[in-house]
Amino acid sequence: MEMKSTKEGDVLIFEPEGRIDGTNARDVETAFLDKVRGGELVILVDFSEVDFISSAGLRVLLMVAKEVKARSGRIELCSMRDYLKEVFEVSGFNAIFQIHEARSDGLESLS
Repeated sequence: MEMKSTKEGDVLIFEPEGRIDGTNARDVETAFLDKVRGGELVILVDFSEVDFISSAGLRVLLMVAKEVKARSGRIELCSMRDYLKEVFEVSGFNAIFQIHEARSDGLESLS
């Protein structure tokens, strides 16, 4: 699993690739929390290259969201494939996260 990050204005964009599951959840969590604890509090997670997310991956997102919100920040998601959107809907995570169709929509929302 690879995870790139870039900045557009004040927004940090995370771009995970592949699977987010029990085999890499700790690494993903560490990557997110290092940035958050370093002061990056406006985050857009681009799911365009994510193939799968397990309950361990969902837990990581929830923990990161709690940390971001505790620091008065914002985290939103974008560019999910339909089957990933379904996972978020079935799990109720679509009520926790703002999910945008396109990266541009997420950037506009967070700017």
